[in-house]
Amino acid sequence: MKKRIKKLTALFLALSMTLWMSGGAYASEVSMDDIPDMTVSEDVIPEEAEAEETGVTADSTEENGVTAAMKVSAKIKEKAAELRSFSADVDYVNGEGVVLAETKEEAEKIAAEYGGTLKRYAEGIATIDFGRNTVDALNETADKMTATIVVEPNFIRHIDGVRPDNEEKQDQSYNVLSIENSQDLKDANDNGTEMSITATAAPNDPWYAESSTCYQWFHNKIKTLEAHELATGKGVRVAVIDSGIYVNSGTRDFKDDTEVHYVSSMSDGVDRNGHGSNCAGIIGAVKNNNLHGFGVASDSTIDSIKGLDDKGSGSDADIMEAMKMAAKNKANVISMSLGGPGSSDSFQEVCTDIAEEGITIIAAAGNESTDEISYPAGYENVIAVASAEKDDTLSDFSNYGDWVDIVACGGRYIYSEAPNGASKDYTGYAGTSQATPQVAAAAALMYEVNPEFKKDASIDTPNAIREILLSTTDEKEYKYKDHVVTGLLQVDAAVEMAKDYSGSAGSSYTIVDPAGWYGRRLSGRICQGGSLKLAVGDASGNVKAAKSVAKTAVWASDNPSVLAVKKGKVKCSKTAAIGTKVKVTATIGTSVVTYNFTVSYKPKMFGVCHTSIKKNGHKYKYVYKFKSNMIGNGKVGGSYILTNPYYLTGGEARLMWDINKKTGFYWYYAANSNYRYDITIPKGQQKKMTVENGKNGKPVHIKINSPGKYTIKYKVLDGSNKTFKVIIKA
Repeated sequence: MKKRIKKLTALFLALSMTLWMSGGAYASEVSMDDIPDMTVSEDVIPEEAEAEETGVTADSTEENGVTAAMKVSAKIKEKAAELRSFSADVDYVNGEGVVLAETKEEAEKIAAEYGGTLKRYAEGIATIDFGRNTVDALNETADKMTATIVVEPNFIRHIDGVRPDNEEKQDQSYNVLSIENSQDLKDANDNGTEMSITATAAPNDPWYAESSTCYQWFHNKIKTLEAHELATGKGVRVAVIDSGIYVNSGTRDFKDDTEVHYVSSMSDGVDRNGHGSNCAGIIGAVKNNNLHGFGVASDSTIDSIKGLDDKGSGSDADIMEAMKMAAKNKANVISMSLGGPGSSDSFQEVCTDIAEEGITIIAAAGNESTDEISYPAGYENVIAVASAEKDDTLSDFSNYGDWVDIVACGGRYIYSEAPNGASKDYTGYAGTSQATPQVAAAAALMYEVNPEFKKDASIDTPNAIREILLSTTDEKEYKYKDHVVTGLLQVDAAVEMAKDYSGSAGSSYTIVDPAGWYGRRLSGRICQGGSLKLAVGDASGNVKAAKSVAKTAVWASDNPSVLAVKKGKVKCSKTAAIGTKVKVTATIGTSVVTYNFTVSYKPKMFGVCHTSIKKNGHKYKYVYKFKSNMIGNGKVGGSYILTNPYYLTGGEARLMWDINKKTGFYWYYAANSNYRYDITIPKGQQKKMTVENGKNGKPVHIKINSPGKYTIKYKVLDGSNKTFKVIIKA
C-alpha cells in the first residue's frame, strides 16, 4: 500500500466541514491545538474522523437528513482545504479543474455546476475553466450544495520535479554533462572495441565500451546483454509519456516503426526539451548499428506521446489523456518519467482502469530526496522506481520509502538521445527519470517471452510483471545516509522467470492460496499470530490434479522464527516485527514456487468510525460509532472493480488494528489491493449483473444490469480470517 506518513490534522478539517454543512455557529471553537500530534509509519493511515449533528453520520441515507449533494459538497471542501499546502501555478493549474466524464455533454453540465466552462475534452478527460481561482471556485460550489460530482484540482507534473519556474537553477540531476557531436563523439566511436560484458556477443555500438566518454554503464549493472539472449522486445509496444521525441534525422537512433503522438493541449509531438528522447532511447535505441548506444528493449516499438510541454511540465489532464491514448494505441507498457505532489481520485481511477486492460504502468519515484510520495508513482497499480549510482549506492537525489518498489540505474550519467537542433545533441542525464525506462524496457522483454502476458488483457498481467520484477532483483539495500530502497533491477533474471511464469508452457506447478489464486510466485500479507494454508497446484492452479505430487513438496521459510511452515500451513509469530518480509517456498522436484509475505498488524475490526455531535445548549459531546458495513452508491450500467474494496467504497473499507473508543482515534490499513481476498456474491444477485471472474474463478469485476441492493462479501487472506461486506445500492 502506498500512503505517505501523515499527521492527524484531518480531524479538524472534517469537523469544521460538517459543522459548516449543518449550519453550526461554533465551528471556530474547534482549535488545531485540540488535536494531538500523532504520526504513524509504514503504510498505516490515521483515521480522518467525520462529524454530524445529533447522530447523523457521513454515510447516512437521505431519509436521515444527509443528501448526496451534501456529501459531494463536503468532498469538494476537502479538495479546497488540501490546496493550502500547495502553490498555485506551480503544483496545480490555478483556475482549472479536472474530472472524468463519459461524454462531452456530461462534461459541459459539470462545468456549469461549478460556474465555469469546458476548456477541453479528450479521451474522457474534461478540463474545466472555473473563470476564477481554484480554491474560490471549489468553496463557492460547495456552499451552493448543487454539484453532483467532485471536480479535482488539475495538478502539475514535472520531469522528476524540475520546475518550469526555475529553469536556470535546475536540479543537480539534469543536463549537467553533455557530449557534442564533435571530437568527443569521434573519440567515443574509436574506442568502441573495448567491451566489458562477455555473456553474449558484444554489440558494435560505441557507447557500450567502458572507455567511451558516453559509456552506458547501466547495461552491466542490470544485465541487459544476458537478457538479450532471450528477448529484445520484438512485437511489444512501449508508450513513453514525456516531452516528445525526435526521429526525423538520419543521426537519430530509433527504429522506423517509432510512432509520434501528442495530447490535445500540444501542437506537435516534437521534443524540444531533450528529456523525452533520452528516456525513449534508454528503452528502444537500435542495437548493433555502430551508432551511439542501444536500448534495453532495442527491438520494441516506441509510442511517444507528448504530454509534457517544452519546459518539461504537464497537467494531470494532459497525463491522463496521454495514458488513455496509450491504451487505445494498444500499448503493453507505459513509462512515465514525471511526477509531483498531490493525489487525485480521478488519476487513480485511470491507472486502475488501464491496469485492468493488462497494461503495466511504470513511473519515476522523483528526485526530491524525500520519502514523501510523488504521483503517479505513488498510485496503486503503478511501479515506482528509485535511482542507484554506479558505486551501488542510492542516488542522493532519489526519493525513497516503503512506497517505492524497485531500484534501477539513474545516477551520473545515463547517455542517450537528445532532440535534433539542441546545442548538444547527446546528453548525459541523471535521475529517477533515467531509471524508470530501464524497468519499462525490462517489462517489454517479459511480454515478449511469455505470449500469455499479451493475451491476458486483465490486471493479472501487470500484477505478474510486478511480482516477477520485485522477486528477481539483487535484493541488496541501496543507501544514501538513512535513505534506503531494496533491490536493483536484474533484467536477465526477470526475463528468465517470465518465460516460465504460470500459464506458460514451461510451468509445471503453482502455489495456491485459500481463495484459489495461483501462480509461480504470489505475494500478500500475514498478520501477527495469523495462519493460513497454502497448497501446490498444477500449471492451471488445479490442486486436485497435483495432489499426489504435492505430497513430495518440501516446504521452507527463509525466516522460520517469524514464519513457520509445515506441509503448507503457515503460522506467523505474535511478536513478529511489522513490515518484516518472509519468503515461503515449496520445492517439487526441480520446480520451486514461492509466496512472499509481509507481516502486518492483526485487524480488530473492519469499516469506519463515524463521529456524531450531541448538542446541549452550547455544550458538545462527541459520540463515536464504529460501523462494519460499507455503503456504496452505484448505478445501473455501472462497472465496479472488486479486488480493491478501499477504492470501491471511496476510502471506507479499512482494516482497523488499534482503536481508542474514548477519543474515536484509530489506526488502520486501507483494505486495498495489497491484500488478497476471497470474494463472493450471492448467486441470486449475480443473475442481475454481468460478472467477470478472476484467475481463481471468483468475481473480480461486475457490471450492474438491474436496480437493487448488491452484497459483496470479503474474507481477507491475511491469516486473521476476518470478513466484511460492501453493499452497493443501484
